[in-house]
Amino acid sequence: MCFLALRNNPADPAHGGDFLYVVTGNVDQGESLLEAVLREVEEETGIVRIRHISILPIEKNFVDGWGRNCHETFFAIITDQEVRHLSEEHIESHWFERSTFLRLVRWFGSLDELAMILDHVTSLANEEDKLFFAQEGVEPVKSDFDRFSDSSLNF
Repeated sequence: MCFLALRNNPADPAHGGDFLYVVTGNVDQGESLLEAVLREVEEETGIVRIRHISILPIEKNFVDGWGRNCHETFFAIITDQEVRHLSEEHIESHWFERSTFLRLVRWFGSLDELAMILDHVTSLANEEDKLFFAQEGVEPVKSDFDRFSDSSLNF
């Protein structure tokens, strides 16, 4: 089981510096949360073959640097596909084993919480699968969970 980390483009300060992180993005107007996740994953990595998506039990509300109210929802995604391309936001992609991923990825929260999540989603995957996270920001603050009948989606 491998976990995907993307290296931000340090030449572009709009992307926050030089560190390893996960797929991120925003929900466009008129777009469902699921549509946004699938679009951002394809835009940032070229990955389109997704076997499973789980909504993770992590949500964050905050005010961003421009004064907008934001709500973030996190997803775990299982695929057997390699990264096909990177967006201009990223300069490298790496598939890491669990311990290396936990040590290197920048995570805005408890690493113990992240470790528990990795253990949970690992139980849903095959050994040859690859797993990554998508973090979708929604503005203004609202809940999009009514769009899903279940917190896990299989493809």
